[in-house]
Amino acid sequence: HFNMKAWVCVSDEFHVIRITKAILESATKRSHDLKNLEPLQDSLKNELKGKKFLLVLDDVWNENYSLWDVLKKPFSTCAQGSKIIVTTRNKNVASTMAGRSAPIHYLKHLSDHHCWSLFEKHA
Repeated sequence: HFNMKAWVCVSDEFHVIRITKAILESATKRSHDLKNLEPLQDSLKNELKGKKFLLVLDDVWNENYSLWDVLKKPFSTCAQGSKIIVTTRNKNVASTMAGRSAPIHYLKHLSDHHCWSLFEKHA
């Protein structure tokens, strides 16, 4: 379904340059020496142009919408159907990242039985 995929663990510090570089490297499966935001975003934008893209931003804690706004700039050239999934344990972050356009899905804890079942299948 997706031409490119990337999974980036964000954690506490929402550092736009680090996250952009991690997305670019995860999507292209190669390292990049770029250190400044503009060339990183230009490279990412060029890589994504016209492609259907799936991005998972895992463990996000940033509630500052302006940082999110800067991070998402390169995704304007993605093909229709591209998706960004954000995982967080903070409801404010979910609201900030989703805005008005995306649904928020609240996950429930797994039961002991389901946890054990996953462990048995993958351990």
